[in-house]
Amino acid sequence: MPFLVGILHMELASSNAIVRKATQQAIELLSQLSEKTPTELLMPHRERLLMPIYTKPLRALSFATQIGHIDGVTYCLSLQPPLPEANEELLRLLSEALALADADDANLLGRALHRQNMLALSRLRVACIKLLTASMPVTDFFSRQLQVRQRATSVYFKSLYSNSPEVKQAAHEGLRVVLLHQTRLPKELLQTGLRPILMNLADPKRISVSGLEGLARLLELLTNYFKVEIGVKLLEHYSSIADAAMLHEAAFSPLTSNDEITKLVKLVNIFHLLPPAASMYLQQLTTLVVETEMQLHAAAPTPFTEPFAKFVDRYAEEAADYFLTVLHQPRHVRTLRNVLISGYAPAFVQQLAEKLPSSIPQLLNDPSDVVPLSTLLIIEDLGKVVPSWLEDNENVYVELRSMWKTEFSTQVSTSGLGIPDVSKTKEPRILVSVFMEYFQRKRSLELIFDFIAAYTVRIPTDLSELTRFLWEHVVSSPDIPWKRQILVHFMKWFENPSVSWSQKTQFLNVVVNPLLLVALERKEVREGLIDSEVLNLVDERVWKYMANTLPADCYPGADDAIKIQLLQLTCTLLQLCPEMLQDYKRDIIKCGWVYISAEDMFLRQMAHVLTARFFEVYETPPKFVLRVWNGLLRPVKELEKTVEDRTLTRLALNVLAPILSKRLPSDTWIRQTRLVLQEEGHTVSALIHIYQVVVAHPDVFYHCRDFLVPHMALSLAKLGLNSSPINNSEARWLSLDVVDLILAWERRRATEVESAMDISSEQATSPPVWSTPLMLRENIVSYILRFVTSVPPDAPGTKNGGLVARALQILEFLLGPKGWPEVTVKLSFFAKVFASLDLSDNSGLTLNNAKSLAIVLQDKDDAYMIANGQAIQQLLERPMSSSDMALHQALQPVLTRLLTAIPPPAEEESATGFNQSLYVWLEGILHEGFRSGANPSGTLTMLHSLVIVQPKKLETFGAGLMRVFGRLTKDYTATPPPSEEALLAMTPLIKSVLEICRHHVALLQDQRQVLLKAFMQLIERSANQSLCQYLLEVTRDWTLTRKDLLYP
Repeated sequence: MPFLVGILHMELASSNAIVRKATQQAIELLSQLSEKTPTELLMPHRERLLMPIYTKPLRALSFATQIGHIDGVTYCLSLQPPLPEANEELLRLLSEALALADADDANLLGRALHRQNMLALSRLRVACIKLLTASMPVTDFFSRQLQVRQRATSVYFKSLYSNSPEVKQAAHEGLRVVLLHQTRLPKELLQTGLRPILMNLADPKRISVSGLEGLARLLELLTNYFKVEIGVKLLEHYSSIADAAMLHEAAFSPLTSNDEITKLVKLVNIFHLLPPAASMYLQQLTTLVVETEMQLHAAAPTPFTEPFAKFVDRYAEEAADYFLTVLHQPRHVRTLRNVLISGYAPAFVQQLAEKLPSSIPQLLNDPSDVVPLSTLLIIEDLGKVVPSWLEDNENVYVELRSMWKTEFSTQVSTSGLGIPDVSKTKEPRILVSVFMEYFQRKRSLELIFDFIAAYTVRIPTDLSELTRFLWEHVVSSPDIPWKRQILVHFMKWFENPSVSWSQKTQFLNVVVNPLLLVALERKEVREGLIDSEVLNLVDERVWKYMANTLPADCYPGADDAIKIQLLQLTCTLLQLCPEMLQDYKRDIIKCGWVYISAEDMFLRQMAHVLTARFFEVYETPPKFVLRVWNGLLRPVKELEKTVEDRTLTRLALNVLAPILSKRLPSDTWIRQTRLVLQEEGHTVSALIHIYQVVVAHPDVFYHCRDFLVPHMALSLAKLGLNSSPINNSEARWLSLDVVDLILAWERRRATEVESAMDISSEQATSPPVWSTPLMLRENIVSYILRFVTSVPPDAPGTKNGGLVARALQILEFLLGPKGWPEVTVKLSFFAKVFASLDLSDNSGLTLNNAKSLAIVLQDKDDAYMIANGQAIQQLLERPMSSSDMALHQALQPVLTRLLTAIPPPAEEESATGFNQSLYVWLEGILHEGFRSGANPSGTLTMLHSLVIVQPKKLETFGAGLMRVFGRLTKDYTATPPPSEEALLAMTPLIKSVLEICRHHVALLQDQRQVLLKAFMQLIERSANQSLCQYLLEVTRDWTLTRKDLLYP
């Protein structure tokens, strides 16, 4: 270890600050490991460490070396006991350090006033001041040399006005050490040190931020040397600086970057450092700060908050008394709240917390509207700063609950009588916030029931936070006994006549029913949430009463909302614990049956949901089930046409449908469903209502598809092609769901037929399985075609999720080998559609038709293509002559398939056949297209299809193709670059040219040079990510993948 210390000790005076710090840490660690002081470890090496420092004058060294030597000696002096001896060498070094600290910048730097040198000089001054400070406790140098001591003190005073924060901090610490060793400073020295600040303080125009910071530092150390009357001058300066024009301008810019605002903040910061009698300025200073923050439009803590909070905290008792008298002034309250939450005034918070409770009754009952609101705001902030305050002051909690009840009874009685007072709309929110803080520390059953009053008052208050709070602490709480206690208390509270029906309704809606739904999901019934006591209370207060009371007389004074919530409660209990409700099921079914014919739509629907849940878990006479099924299928009211109106009805149907085969003979409910379809199927809303149930339960209705499929197939046009805006989108989606359902039933039928064929021939022959007749299949395919050609295309970005995309997928399956290939689509359908459509129209219907045509022809054999080739050519002529690139891309597979099926004529064949005319037409369009350049997209698409079938044709059209490619490349890489829209239009054309040439480069012959030149231009200058990726892919294909190709 001595050897290690011998290596390390020389680095204590290193010119590198990081090395010095690491060395000090290493020595401290060695000291801990060896259980010796650092002085003991370094003592054998003292001479080797200090002599090189003593022997060289500091001014002869660089700044970094000077700092290293001074810092090393400072560290040695700070050790206990100090390592250096108080000898002449040390005294000489201290004198040099004092001279460096006192010297002007110009004397130390000369003409090299660079920023880096200024930073180094600042660090040197800090090091010198720290050395002087460290040497005071360990030498008698300053005590014996009065003149030098005074000079050092003057250096400290002078450094307090430095622009460097580090220098000011070091000087402040040094002056503090001087005052520890010298109780009073000489009057001359004190006057010399304070004169710059006092002179600047005399004139408001000479006040600076650094000067005010220096004054604050001096006051912190020399409080007894200043008179309290200096505060008068500070207040005058504050008023002169804080003029209205300056504050108005500062309000619309960052406050921290405004020099005048910073001066005001520094002025406020001085007051907490003044002598104790400065409490006399409390009211004046508060008024100035409040007015300033008001003119700055401050709605949150400002730069004034911290210094003002320190002043208030020093005179905490006086400040607390004062602020309790100004609660009628909202501006003062805002400033007070900023102080409370700042964290800089703990003594003031304690005083306010002690004084406020005794004044609460008077403040909350103040006749003005401002004082109660201000008091609530302060209580809210106190509850956040001192979380246990409300819990420790029970009388405050009692007063707040009393105010809560009084406030909401007043709000309910005046609801709807004009616009409420703004303060009255804030008080409920504040009370809720306070109670939520209290509840988290002390859970209260009564408080939960008090919360619900907030949902019954029609005032603009955001209750989302309260709802989230109740969800987290009540509804989703894992404490089962706690939630059971709430349920029991609610059933007793339910009979309290002093509680309004709206509160009971909201408690069911916000707490009880969500609580039971969570219990259903978590299966909490087994853990004791529901028992006989709870069920007996529900039966006594709800089920028996509702079952044996006429609807008009049930719960007098209440609206239907309470009944809906109670029925919802019963539904959830039927799901939660049906086995525990055996003794109550008679009352339950009567409770639901009474309201299935109610006038209120939602009450009637909820009653249907209840009866469906009841039928789901209990055996019931078939006539009751059939009646409910019939009532649910028939749209009773015209208002129930919208999706929102049918939500509960659909829920009841989804519950009842799976149990029909268990509760009813199959022919009964099937016959009833057919009857409803016949009677109600003439309206779109009834079709949507019934078909949604069928689609949701395909297995239930599979065996009655023989009457459903014909009705569905004939109703598709009414659903999907209906021009009525009501439920239009929903009906179109449903029509596709119906087609999907029919196809799913057909696949299931095919699977059953296969299974039946595998059965041994010895067994009895199974009855034939019903399948969709050919006529209905043709009807379905025809509908899908009409749907695609009449519905607007999907919006960009929907991809496979749009209506048209899904319809095309269905059409592709229907006409594919696994669908209904026997269904024939006549090309005359497309001829009429293309003839009637305007190809220049951007509605997209032409594109839908083109995609449909491609799907119809994609699986046709060559014989069909030859037989219908002329008709297909006629279909292609108009679209391919248009300028729609998307239309060309959609029809390219059709043209390619046609050219594949009809080869070009041999030279010896006559020129009268269709194949001859087809290729003559095609090549004529290509020659004209390359000559005029009028329709590049159509020309390139047709050439691509021709080259796929006849690669040799690239020799014929290579020159024209390269002219197009060169022109596209020139426009694409032009300077200045074209618009973004033009670039997006040219990118597919460039890709199309390269795709044509990609596998047949050798056929371009001399045109390969043109291709390579344009290709290299695109690589160098294209910024389009998609195009660059494609160019990379083509390059990889030419050079690595397809080595058999001759690339340019």
